Amino acid sequence: MTSLPHESLLEIAPAPTPYRSKRSAALLVSEHAAAAGVPVSAMIEIADRCNEACIHCYQVQGQKGELDTAQWERILRELAELGVMFLSISGGEATLRKDFLHLVRYARELRFAVRIFTNGLKVDAAMAAELGRLSVQEVQISLYSPRAEIHDRVTRVPGSFERVVEAAKALRAANVKVLLKSPLMTLNAADYADYVQFVTSLGCDYTLDPKLNPREDGDMAPTALSLDKASYLALRRDPRFAPVPSSGSAAAVVRRERPLDSTPCSACRGNVHIEPNGELRPCTQWSIATGHALSGSLRQTWYEDATARAIRGLTWSDLPGCRVCDLRSHCQRCFADAERTVGDALAPYPRACQSALWKYEVELGVEPQIEGASPGTDAAPLGPFRRTGEHRFAVTPNGSGEPHPAPSPHPPRPWLPAESSTLDPRLTPEPPLVPLRRHAAGPSLTPPGPRRAASTLDTDPASSAIPTVA
Repeated sequence: MTSLPHESLLEIAPAPTPYRSKRSAALLVSEHAAAAGVPVSAMIEIADRCNEACIHCYQVQGQKGELDTAQWERILRELAELGVMFLSISGGEATLRKDFLHLVRYARELRFAVRIFTNGLKVDAAMAAELGRLSVQEVQISLYSPRAEIHDRVTRVPGSFERVVEAAKALRAANVKVLLKSPLMTLNAADYADYVQFVTSLGCDYTLDPKLNPREDGDMAPTALSLDKASYLALRRDPRFAPVPSSGSAAAVVRRERPLDSTPCSACRGNVHIEPNGELRPCTQWSIATGHALSGSLRQTWYEDATARAIRGLTWSDLPGCRVCDLRSHCQRCFADAERTVGDALAPYPRACQSALWKYEVELGVEPQIEGASPGTDAAPLGPFRRTGEHRFAVTPNGSGEPHPAPSPHPPRPWLPAESSTLDPRLTPEPPLVPLRRHAAGPSLTPPGPRRAASTLDTDPASSAIPTVA
């Protein structure tokens, strides 16, 4: 199950209606908490396996292992003591664990507002009724198209579309709020208007995200399915969505410029992210350890881990190229994406630069002219960009004078302090191992070596043999 990065507002969401605005009190609390570095939300990925093999998924399953029930209960207690109020439970596919409902119940007993991320394949009427009884805040299900053949092509599980629809109906019948979500890609973008109509006909909310992420092992294959410029602009200009109102003046860009002492990313700030094996990370995207949930006190790890403190302290002024860019107000960069693309988490990278140019065009209604760029191409030059006139920019050197390192599974991070933490193997729990996800179609996610033993946390004995999905 693909979860969404940074627990932030998605780029494209339905226009707000009375009492249904996505900008809720919970979001405002989270924003203030993130600014102060105080965690009020957490994402726990309790499963390192999935019963789908989605072509765009950024996760690599079956290589981390999973904590047992008692370990997750301890983590939930410590999250409550830390002050976390909003809890998202995800995977992998969280419902594959036989203790899934037990952990949801335990979280509700601790008074968390619980949100579930799932692909819906295991959600039947009985599970839906129990989630309704537990008053979970929301269940988010991935639905990739209003057309069964497209959805099933994305998941590579025949019949998954019908099962998602039945899951959504069962949850709504149990009075559970349901949000159906999808990244937009070349396979489904043309149907987004029908998607909105179909989802609302089920009594569900919807969210569409035009961004695809590389896999956590650095594989960029999912990004090949990304929208082109024409599709992106058409979507953002649709009146059913709510982009930033256009002012038509470049002066508006200056007024909304991001201060250099502000943070470019919410990583390690208001949200605690915990992997299936208990490892803390800055977010769901960035494969860099910031401690372990079972190594001493979770509170101490959150506030005192050297890597987390370094990431939490990063501002726009620490980014050699981006800090001098005049399109910074339109930039929505990602440290993990930068590191996987150009080998440097702090450097400009093509996807962020392209996105900034496209957003400028949407918000101001004018295509920015880049001096020296080839007209009529979707490929964006690499910033930083300096303004040379009305809607005109020139590319400038990145400011560091040093070439970026090549992308690597272990990129250099000279900005981290020398005392940056490494996990102490004496304190790191030995989680049970899980079966690897295997499928015939698409890129292999299986590393070399023998298949691992099945976990004792499988739903049933048959689930330890993951079937091949054509």
